[in-house]
Amino acid sequence: MTSHFVRRALAGTTATVCALTAAAACARQHPVPPCDTASVPGLVIAVGARANSALPTPLPDPVETAIEEVIKEAGKDGTGAATIIRVDGQPSVACTVHLDLRGIANDAARDNERARFRNDVHRRIEEVRAVEAEADVLKALQLASDRAGANGTVVLIDSGLQTTNPLNFTVAGLLDAGADYLADQVVAGNHLHDLAGRTIILAGIGETAPPQAPLFETQKQRLREIWEAIVRRAGATDVVLAPGSGKAEAVADVPPVSLVPVPDVGVIQPDCDTTIILYEDEIGFRPNSTDLRDPAHAQELLQPIADWLRATSRGHAHLVGSIAHYGNPTDTTLSLARAEKIKQILVSLGADGARITTEGIGWGPIPSFDAPPDPAIDHLNRRGGGGGGGGARRARGRPTPPRRGPAPGGRGGPPPPPRPGPGARCSRYLSDPGG
Repeated sequence: MTSHFVRRALAGTTATVCALTAAAACARQHPVPPCDTASVPGLVIAVGARANSALPTPLPDPVETAIEEVIKEAGKDGTGAATIIRVDGQPSVACTVHLDLRGIANDAARDNERARFRNDVHRRIEEVRAVEAEADVLKALQLASDRAGANGTVVLIDSGLQTTNPLNFTVAGLLDAGADYLADQVVAGNHLHDLAGRTIILAGIGETAPPQAPLFETQKQRLREIWEAIVRRAGATDVVLAPGSGKAEAVADVPPVSLVPVPDVGVIQPDCDTTIILYEDEIGFRPNSTDLRDPAHAQELLQPIADWLRATSRGHAHLVGSIAHYGNPTDTTLSLARAEKIKQILVSLGADGARITTEGIGWGPIPSFDAPPDPAIDHLNRRGGGGGGGGARRARGRPTPPRRGPAPGGRGGPPPPPRPGPGARCSRYLSDPGG
């Protein structure tokens, strides 16, 4: 391929100039190779240069490594390619960049061709743009997998916030659904399949750009878990999670993409006789565990509660944990253990543990305590409510709203918190998200 472009360049009016300069300088004047969309197995990069998703550059290290692997596998006289796919409402191939070392006689010329390939891949990634409204990430992954072929590498650079069925994250609560459940549904519906032998690199999942509201760190981690579960369930041999560029810069002049609702956690402002509900995506427990996805975020979230308890010498908090409707409905082990974990954090932040009580109630109350499992709303049961008695004085500050996080969508709601006992004028209701 390189010799073809050299011959074409020398046939034009620049031939005299190039003949009088060094070979490297002549190479810099070559026209950029035209882009075709040929199907070449190997490396395929799906780029979400679209509305609401962060810019895809600079590229994370695993993506750079994948590009270098193409060069390495081409050896001294082989070929390679990297295919660029645009992630939008109708994903399509934007460009296939070719590497061709055949017939190149010396090391300097081969190095020039490798550099040309490397630079062209970067440039094509930077230039690709969405052309259709919305974002169908699953379809982009399937197209990329088909193009990569067996033993190929698929790179996805996107926020992962799909806005089309069957994984439409604009539907309230879907972001909180279980990763395994969503993976089962996607694969059972044949929406992503035949990833066997492929390496999948997921880069920038959860990284958004205005006007899309940013995700909290626990929500980013949950979204990464969802996509990892999906590609593994579809047969991926290896999955690599890579951070995004860190740029929350919007891509200009692209079709619109629907906004995904993100519950506003904000800063907790404790007060007397109030209820706080902390859902799983806010506090961030790992599935079926008391381990936290982001302990620092949990401490930051709970610090105002610890401060409030220190300021109200006779107030106390009662933590009640509930879990999603799976397993034994009366087994309170996990819900109690998570309530205890929250208590441990509050104590570590300076609260008096003697004024914090805990309770685990097993299955949560939505739509009822004995309703069968329903993945569409079970994330709302990863929470709880409770009450506690207090002293004679009230803490200052604005009342905390009785609900935090997404509403149950008309499918029922939490029961009212218990009232404080006789003489208790300063009470505190907290929640603990269950598994």
